Amino acid sequence: MLDWAKPQSVNANELIGRPPKVVNATSRGARAGFATIACCYEDQWSLPYKKLQPAGGNNQMRPVFLTFLAGAFGLAMGATALVAAESSEETDLRDLSVGQKADAMPRNYYDFACGRNGGPPAQPIKGWTDFMKCPADAQGLREVYFTFDDELARVARANPDVDIAWVGRFSGTIVSGFPVIASVLFDKDGVSRAIRLITDPRAPLEKRRSAYMLRFVLERRYGEAGWNCTAIPPAPGETKIGDEFIKNHCEKTIPNRVIVVENRFYRKPGQTGFINGQYTPGEFESSARVEVWDPAFKQPYVVPTSP
Repeated sequence: MLDWAKPQSVNANELIGRPPKVVNATSRGARAGFATIACCYEDQWSLPYKKLQPAGGNNQMRPVFLTFLAGAFGLAMGATALVAAESSEETDLRDLSVGQKADAMPRNYYDFACGRNGGPPAQPIKGWTDFMKCPADAQGLREVYFTFDDELARVARANPDVDIAWVGRFSGTIVSGFPVIASVLFDKDGVSRAIRLITDPRAPLEKRRSAYMLRFVLERRYGEAGWNCTAIPPAPGETKIGDEFIKNHCEKTIPNRVIVVENRFYRKPGQTGFINGQYTPGEFESSARVEVWDPAFKQPYVVPTSP
């Protein structure tokens, strides 16, 4: 079974909206658009679905319905929410792309608000075209926070025969298995100039622990060569976790885009993992930031200096 908490088990093509290849798919209704769901059909959909069985006991409707639901659910949810059309080569995240105008942006997103650079959303707004209600940053860009469509997750949770743990793997604003805070940055003319994803610090501990590994998904997606990476020195009080201290800023230029990835894995000042001699889970920083930029708006990176 796929473990969506581990980057090595996921399809990095989600970041640009390309459909996955069929891998380990069952023969019952598997199609390229939802191959990652079809592979787990036997494990996740083995419970009897009596409500769909006709009076005569024929259960042929069950695999058809469940395969359809699995496919639709996988296409809509964050972890496998992929654009199935081959024509989506130029998208950056699902059906979103740098360079789109606010009034032409896809409508299948929700909970719009002014973004705060990965922090809690600020003033609620009605949609993409309300970007001017959000404050401008130093570049004059306005950040709009959004979430992925979670409707099918709510439907699935209402079904007593659905494994709730399975639903949790695919629901929410998730990219390649990582819960994220997502936003788009617009210029004054309403053109999207950057897409920003920051791993969600509110995620369950097991998800947050591996958040820094989102960087490696990006490296596989865009290729390991050509990255310009800077190791950022520890700030006062920041310490290793075991033998590891990770604090990197990486950039890669591709045609019409600059990809920025940062990842962090260390203990913050005062964190030891123990309080009064007792092990305390969660005392660490593990995070990643992904930004896809229009090159004309990407600012030069300046390595932070310790006070």
